[in-house]
Amino acid sequence: MLSWPATLLGSLFLLVATMTAIQGNGQQEDSPQRNQPPEEHLRFLTGNWMEELDNEVMNTTQRMLQVLNQMSYMKQKMLQTLLTANKLEDQLQAETQTLKVMKDHSSDLGPQLLMVESQQETQLHRLNKLKKQLKQMLDIQSSALTSIQSSLQAANISSSTQQKNHSQMLEIQQQLKHLVFCVMDTNGGSWAFIQCREDSTVNFEWNWEDYKQVIRLPWGRALQL
Repeated sequence: MLSWPATLLGSLFLLVATMTAIQGNGQQEDSPQRNQPPEEHLRFLTGNWMEELDNEVMNTTQRMLQVLNQMSYMKQKMLQTLLTANKLEDQLQAETQTLKVMKDHSSDLGPQLLMVESQQETQLHRLNKLKKQLKQMLDIQSSALTSIQSSLQAANISSSTQQKNHSQMLEIQQQLKHLVFCVMDTNGGSWAFIQCREDSTVNFEWNWEDYKQVIRLPWGRALQL
């Protein structure tokens, strides 16, 4: 009747050890990312940096959401384990009281009951140690979850701000006046040609004589100044 608490207690210790190992691996996997050289984080400064920055923010947010879900799941498991440990502690204490009553009423079973009572006290000591570890891990998990949630909220605000700034930059660029180089030609005035390079299918290897033959094309416009 008294053997199952020891088995369950061993299972609880194994579960706590597994959670601790998972938590340690997660921290080790995060450390190389924090130790990356600065040039890895500056690669978006070339090319379409705004799009790459948005993708970087989105990927980081997705990774943080995955970590948040995993940590929330681990926290739920630890809460369930703590609840089981509390029930087991109540069971062990009840059995200890029963042993004391039996010892008072039966002197013949005294040595055997003393041995069982000693085992019960050992299990209670291990159980209290387990509960202390669980509570410490729960405190760490709660703090980490709060930090990740705050970071996600800040990332969402930052992403919205960047999108707003990007739109404002595009509007400002459209409103700016553009200075263009014009070839002064005494036979026909000065010319400027605005090209729309949507893809590489259009040949732009023209000289000024070729450009002056057209006034408007689907992919550009020639202006006589």
